[in-house]
Amino acid sequence: MLYILFAALIVLADQFFKGWIVSAIPLGGQMAFIPGLLQITHVHNYAAAFSLFSGMKVPIIILTCIICIVIIVALIIKKPKSTLQRIALMLVLGGAVGNLIDRIALGYVIDMFETLFIDFPVFNIADCAIVVGGILFCVCILFEDIGKKKKKVAPPAQSETDEIFDKLKEFRPVEESSDEPSDNSNG
Repeated sequence: MLYILFAALIVLADQFFKGWIVSAIPLGGQMAFIPGLLQITHVHNYAAAFSLFSGMKVPIIILTCIICIVIIVALIIKKPKSTLQRIALMLVLGGAVGNLIDRIALGYVIDMFETLFIDFPVFNIADCAIVVGGILFCVCILFEDIGKKKKKVAPPAQSETDEIFDKLKEFRPVEESSDEPSDNSNG
């Protein structure tokens, strides 16, 4: 339940900030944020990430809904053991829902963060959550796989030389029995 609250907070922060942008900065307007690094630029994005699939509003909405359902089902059925995996999935879910609200209500997504040190598409809080969540989830999976491989190659509890040594400890020389004739005959 706590994780769902985390996703809801991402959606609320994203929607609140987008609402503030719309009320404070006209479309195409700019405002300094972090001089030389980042500025606030009010733009509308009618496409998906990096302006891909422009004009395909309905398929993007359907795909986003499917992704959200898959995440929710994975959380219910698979129940990721790692807290970081759950946080990563909630970041992606919160970001996807934040942008989905814009697409359904407005027909576009409101973006506002523009990097000044590199030519990069303008993005928003939901985009940040999706990217950070996706990267975090991939890192979790990668380290989980590395951990499994280490467990597979771990040496057994008892090595082969230990087994041989234990068998040698059990070895007893054969003692001569009194039923056999001895070589000390008086012949």
